[in-house]
Amino acid sequence: MSVTVSNKPLVDAAQQTAGMAVAVVDGLPKPSATSGSPVAPAGASDCAVFASTATGTTCSTTNPSWKFSTQQFHGYQVYKNSFELKALQWVEDHIHLRPELFGDYRNVLIQLHISEKAFCDWSAAHGLDRAEAREYMLYYSGVNHSVAMAKGIPTSEAENLKPEITVKPDLIFSLACECGFIWHSPWKSNAEVDEEEAAKLAAQAEAKKALKLASMRYQLRSATDLMSAPPMRWLVRDVLPATGLAALYGPPGSGKSFLLLDLCTAVASGTQWFGHFVKSPAPVVYAVLEGQGAFGNRLRAWRTEHNNTPLPERLRLMTDPLDLKKPGDVKDLCDAVLANGGEGGLIVLDTLSRAAPGMDENSASDMGNLIAACSTIQQKTNSMVLVVHHTGKTEGKGLRGHSSLTGAVDTAIETSRNGDYREWTVAKSRDSADGERHGFVLKLVTMGPDEYGQPVSSYVVAPMDGPAPPAKKLPASLGQVKLVFDHLSKEAAPMKFGKLCEAVKAWYANQGNEKGFNKWNIRRDYAKHFGTDKPGDDTLVSL
Repeated sequence: MSVTVSNKPLVDAAQQTAGMAVAVVDGLPKPSATSGSPVAPAGASDCAVFASTATGTTCSTTNPSWKFSTQQFHGYQVYKNSFELKALQWVEDHIHLRPELFGDYRNVLIQLHISEKAFCDWSAAHGLDRAEAREYMLYYSGVNHSVAMAKGIPTSEAENLKPEITVKPDLIFSLACECGFIWHSPWKSNAEVDEEEAAKLAAQAEAKKALKLASMRYQLRSATDLMSAPPMRWLVRDVLPATGLAALYGPPGSGKSFLLLDLCTAVASGTQWFGHFVKSPAPVVYAVLEGQGAFGNRLRAWRTEHNNTPLPERLRLMTDPLDLKKPGDVKDLCDAVLANGGEGGLIVLDTLSRAAPGMDENSASDMGNLIAACSTIQQKTNSMVLVVHHTGKTEGKGLRGHSSLTGAVDTAIETSRNGDYREWTVAKSRDSADGERHGFVLKLVTMGPDEYGQPVSSYVVAPMDGPAPPAKKLPASLGQVKLVFDHLSKEAAPMKFGKLCEAVKAWYANQGNEKGFNKWNIRRDYAKHFGTDKPGDDTLVSL
């Protein structure tokens, strides 16, 4: 190994001539080498001595106990606790194993521009003569102004006598490696540095581009992006997605509210619904905006039918008035849902007309504002918002009101009725097949008596397998009774037979046909048609 100064090796082959006399170069003497190597100080017979500058040969550092802390070198071209100092200390601790490298070690120290005192201390620590070390250093490291003046050299010429420094940290590292140093060099070639800089600039440009794209309103994604997106999440598999806007609709008496309560309890309890999987319980907020008085009986009927099982803990009910046209109401609803742990669940608005009183359902503007309010609730709560609505004038023609609602919903579930048989159908689904049908009936559940000692009853949903049974035509005597019953009863809720008959009698009287009413015939035909006992005045009946 050799260290270069002004592109010339310090140990030049042309100078490798033993017995070289003192020479003068640029007015400065080189170290004496008239008799081979300089004489070591007394008591240092086994120490390392300077290599002859004429021969460039080394002398042995045979005493490994002589150590020197390279921390004394910091503040020049190396810094405290730096990698260079660690490498230099390794050389210091192991140079006795490679005595032939001692001269190279010395030359590296000179070219690092350590202080004259530090170099002389280092030399003395290795048993070398301080005066000769100083003379050696002054020649090979160039002269400072004070030395130049002492030598009679003009100050203007002193800087020209200072050799070009080409020692790099890699030379320190290389020397350390020669002594067994195994750390990886932290320095890189110019090509490696340029390559890394180019990669860094490219990464910065890519990050800047990504940030700009992310801030754009419209995001353009590749097909791979969409295929790699998380799978569709469902509250009820293939029926109700985890987020979005849905509608459940049907004519009066088709069992919408009973079916909806059955759906909500399934979602809140994590149980299958009509054979469709519900992965896990999810929070449900049910806004009961009409029929609040009868809703408690529906809940008690559900519990009775399920062997007095408590209703799901994650089911929450709201009976306060709501107006989606008011931003404050929308915000307060979202706050209530989030405060009660309803995020990521199902929010039911029963019914849509009660959730926006005074709205013109046929107005594109009003319906658009209503859809926007539902979207705000959905986005702020990360939930599925389900609205309950009615069919139009013609059954089977979809949701009542402006068509924008049908276009906005992700899922639409339609209920229909044929006698006692009812059916729900996935009329629209963005993310699954539509057209799937499931039949059900409303099962009457009688509970304990009320405060007057009268029986209390309501209905629960009972799924039906197979095709719909053929409709059983009502006898003529019950035709008008059914019209009155449909007018008086909401969602086919049962009512007392005596009260129903009084309403039918009043209708006949208004028609001027009081003789057309016959209570006995109605009682007889009802029992025969439905296969039950003849109802008394307090018997709950349903048509």
